[in-house]
Amino acid sequence: QGMMGSWSTDSIGGFSEEMIGALMRMQNHLAMAAKMAVLGKLANNMLTTYLGGDAGKRVLNGQIRRGDGETIRAALVMG
Repeated sequence: QGMMGSWSTDSIGGFSEEMIGALMRMQNHLAMAAKMAVLGKLANNMLTTYLGGDAGKRVLNGQIRRGDGETIRAALVMG
């Protein structure tokens, strides 16, 4: 549920106090952005897996909602 990050520098003496302060101020914003990106990708992957690429995208775009349906032309081939 949490996020973990790691920072490194090639500056001699490591991070300055000012740099550490800036990283501390940014870390929550960066964690939220990373989490949103991961959740969006996860939702896309799950919907594509279970509904197919076209329907999955349409659900994420709000074009399909629970209970919606449509008629499609299809053929079944049995061997």
